Amino acid sequence: DYISNLIQKNKCGFKMHPLALNTPIRSLANSPLASLANEFHIPFMLHTGSDSYSDSRDLLKMSRDYPQINFCAAHFGHFRKEFLEGIDSCSNIYLDTSILSVLLKEMTLINPKHVDISGIPERIRSSAHPVLFNWLVDTYKLEDKIMFGSDMNWTKLYGTNRDQEIKFVE
Repeated sequence: DYISNLIQKNKCGFKMHPLALNTPIRSLANSPLASLANEFHIPFMLHTGSDSYSDSRDLLKMSRDYPQINFCAAHFGHFRKEFLEGIDSCSNIYLDTSILSVLLKEMTLINPKHVDISGIPERIRSSAHPVLFNWLVDTYKLEDKIMFGSDMNWTKLYGTNRDQEIKFVE
């Protein structure tokens, strides 16, 4: 009741970091939190990553089960091909650009550890970041799915700074 009252009085959203909570995205499917978000049409941001807890592909089913929730897959869904292919049919899934410049930089490596590069042609992966980003947007029809997001001050850990993040998004 306390949370329901807060929601009714204030505009808000939920954010969850599955790895930090040791709770996979898929386990949210029948949770009170998801039910509240669905009932009150609350946006829900989820950290996505290369670990099994933060698998963006789990958001595809969840978005269909909870059509009243607008989901945001942080970090561009970590470029998981199956996820990017599926979000075109999910009107309530969006992507954010947080740490995108870091992830794009990693994609250009021969064996990236944290991003899914399957389906991305080598000539595109080895291109400049804007070429790679535009290819992703065009290939997966993402032009209406992207929101600006930032993980500042976390991005400092990856060697980028605020100005680099802003320049990249512009």
